[in-house]
Amino acid sequence: MTHSNSNPKHSGIMSRIASAGIYCNRCSENVAYNYGTVDQVMSAWINSPSHYNNIVGDYKYFGFAKVGKYWAQVFNV
Repeated sequence: MTHSNSNPKHSGIMSRIASAGIYCNRCSENVAYNYGTVDQVMSAWINSPSHYNNIVGDYKYFGFAKVGKYWAQVFNV
């Protein structure tokens, strides 16, 4: 899924994390739209090689959120 952010000041994952006052040296995110349950969205991410690589990557911090029909995971070292 490609996605965009309506706030041009925070268009990338690093600037969005920095806007929350969190330092990001190496970070990644998974974004999904219109999955009904956490099981459905996790299954989709696990079955996608690039999303799966984020999930099993060498990260120390992790965030997970759902807003409306959007799901997001954020990973940071």
